[in-house]
Amino acid sequence: ATELVFKDILKQHPASLVILGDVVTLGYKEKKWDKMDGYLDSCRKAGIQVSALLGNHDVMTRPRKGESRFQRRFPDHNRTGFYQVLDSVAILFLNSNFSKLPSAELEAQQAWYSQTLTMLERDPAVVFIIVACHHAPFSNSKIVGSSKNVQKYFVPSFLSSTKARLFITGHSHNYELFRH
Repeated sequence: ATELVFKDILKQHPASLVILGDVVTLGYKEKKWDKMDGYLDSCRKAGIQVSALLGNHDVMTRPRKGESRFQRRFPDHNRTGFYQVLDSVAILFLNSNFSKLPSAELEAQQAWYSQTLTMLERDPAVVFIIVACHHAPFSNSKIVGSSKNVQKYFVPSFLSSTKARLFITGHSHNYELFRH
């Protein structure tokens, strides 16, 4: 399935690709990255910008090793939040692997998130903001469910922003749409 998805991505040739976590099944195992490295290289060679955020599988079992392998593939990633602007759309990437974040890093991410939203709200070149993290604040999934921490830490600022219009996640590996 992954091969078919990447073949279609290359055929459609978007300017940018965002992976919402769980890039591989076990991030600490180098062998799990073999095929994905080929897919990522194909996209990058085709001029497709590829960004990703950490999912729980990327840091499962041996989090430091998994994050190190992830970081090698995605050097622009920052574990306490980062953003990119594509045309007039800003995408804020947040780390929702709360059990892997020390309290100082969680506080740093919260401060960064608030400051960055404020900055982007004031930027006339940005007309639309997407907030992205791995774990969903709300989900009908009976397997992974909703994240109370995402509801607590990320949703209030998202809802108070006038430009933030889309909150996307990847944990349940399903398409769900919730409107507030």
